[in-house]
Amino acid sequence: MTDINSQIKDEILKKITDKKLPCAIAFKIAADNNTEAFVIGRLADELEIKLCKCQLGLFGYQPKEKPVKPAKDINRNSKDEIMKYVKEGRISCKNLWKAAKETDITKMGAANICEALNIKVVSCQLEAF
Repeated sequence: MTDINSQIKDEILKKITDKKLPCAIAFKIAADNNTEAFVIGRLADELEIKLCKCQLGLFGYQPKEKPVKPAKDINRNSKDEIMKYVKEGRISCKNLWKAAKETDITKMGAANICEALNIKVVSCQLEAF
C-alpha cells in the first residue's frame, strides 16, 4: 500500500504550474486528504515547490507586488472581531481567517484591515512564513 504522503505528493505534482502551488489549491489538497494545511506546505517544501498566491495577499504574486493594501473603510464589526485575536500587534493566519468568516468578509479584506491597522500576520497555516 502506498504511503499517504506519497499520494499527497503525487497530487501536489499534478496541481503545480512552473513549480508553484497556489495557497487555495494547497488547502483543497489538505481538505481532500483530511490533513492539516502545514502538511501540504512541508511536502511542497520537500518537493522544492514554491507556495504562491496567498489568499491573504501577503506573498507569491511576483513579478507583481502583493495585492494586500491598507483598507480605506474599516467595518467596525470586522475590526472588533480581528482585534479579539491580536496579541502584541500580531495575528495568526488561522485566526485572521476565522475573523473574516465570522464577519462575512473576504480573507483579503481582513488582511487589508490588518494592513491599515499595522497588524502583522504571522504563522502561515502552510508554514510559508
